[in-house]
Amino acid sequence: MNTLRTATMEILNLDVHSLSFEELYRTAYDLVLSKEGDRLFTMIDDCVTDHLCLHVASKIADIVGEVEFLTDFEARYQRHCQGVEMLTDVFAYLDRVHVERSKSHPHSIRQMAMERWLLCVVKNPRISRRLGKCLSDLVRREREKDVELSRDVLRKVSTMLFELQEDSAYVLEFESRLLDDTTSFYKAMAEKHIVSDDCPTYLKMVENQLE
Repeated sequence: MNTLRTATMEILNLDVHSLSFEELYRTAYDLVLSKEGDRLFTMIDDCVTDHLCLHVASKIADIVGEVEFLTDFEARYQRHCQGVEMLTDVFAYLDRVHVERSKSHPHSIRQMAMERWLLCVVKNPRISRRLGKCLSDLVRREREKDVELSRDVLRKVSTMLFELQEDSAYVLEFESRLLDDTTSFYKAMAEKHIVSDDCPTYLKMVENQLE
């Protein structure tokens, strides 16, 4: 079990050059056959939780700069997905045989690992408070022509949040914030231009904003 614990942490860190996936699969296979599936799944869960809560979340939260923060956040998510893919390969037999029958662990390793990302990283107070505001501020600044928004990063982060749990309170909070900010921004713009512009100029401004 200790060998698999060490290997699991190395996989999560993408430090796999010294690992034999065939040997790890065989070791996990033997443990499941020995009725150690529950203990094995708990070990994997603990490793994923410790890795995300104790290491990944703090590094993301310390990043300075809005675009830099979002870029690092999304890049670490991609690294997490890579690690999860390797874990599902190593523990494929555990997923296929044990998890399907287990009442204590009804989810697959992939589902568990994505839930841990949501709980340990996205809902980390230092990250969640910053994330929604950061996304909204970047959209606002682009509308005000203060910054060229990295739309690729925005798309990737918002897609990630939607795919993790589309009805989560956080996603709804971000969506609500963005819609409110959008309403306020264009209401203020309309009120400003309706006073100063003639009709053709105003309509041209609207056309530009729609584009």
